[in-house]
Amino acid sequence: ASDAKASFMSSNAVPRRKPDSDTREYRLVQLPNKLDVILVSDPETQTAAAAVSVSAGQLQDPTEVQGLAHFCEHMLFLGSQKFPDESDFDSFCAQSAGYSNAWTSMDRTVYHFMLAHNQLYGALDKFSGFFTSPLFTEDLTERELNAVDSENNKNLQEDARREYQLWRSTAKKGHSVQRFGTGNKQTLWDTPIANGTNTRKHLMDFYNGCYSANIMKVAVLGREDLDTLEKWVRELFSDVPNHDISPLQGV
Repeated sequence: ASDAKASFMSSNAVPRRKPDSDTREYRLVQLPNKLDVILVSDPETQTAAAAVSVSAGQLQDPTEVQGLAHFCEHMLFLGSQKFPDESDFDSFCAQSAGYSNAWTSMDRTVYHFMLAHNQLYGALDKFSGFFTSPLFTEDLTERELNAVDSENNKNLQEDARREYQLWRSTAKKGHSVQRFGTGNKQTLWDTPIANGTNTRKHLMDFYNGCYSANIMKVAVLGREDLDTLEKWVRELFSDVPNHDISPLQGV
């Protein structure tokens, strides 16, 4: 718009534009591990929030373990080295007047939360563990399969999802679009066992091979000033491993 002003600045002074009516302050930052971050400071917000987008999704599911990207999304909520309790993050958000969730599409996976503004640092501390040191414990791997299987059974009655899977089936034979993105107990557990492989090992291989700081984007909104938000993000997210993975190119 013509009344926009160049006040959306990054750490290297590249101008961005925002409306004059937007009183929030913004900053773009790239951490040493090549993780890109957008910080938003709003001194009047009652709610803090953050999200992480990873350029990894269902198109990277192995043919023999379909639904693995979605299953990996579920597993990251179930504890990290610093916060090993399986319900630690979700409980913290719920007890702070907030919630957390995630979704997996063909080419990306997005994790997000919101909660009371004064609980942001604690939430970011726990949230960053998803991407620095997830546990993928054996017992929770088997248990969480039941949650994915239940989610798929629920989806079977949704016309939009059925139409989506029908569309996927029309792709070129052998193309990864044809795969079953949600996954169920058969594709994530029974088939790997029948093939003599281990689901947890598949999870760890997927995470280490498809998750990398250089293909992640982080967004953080809080009451704190930009310098404080940047300090927190650098402290908590600089340890996200960077494998210099090439992002997916189209479908």
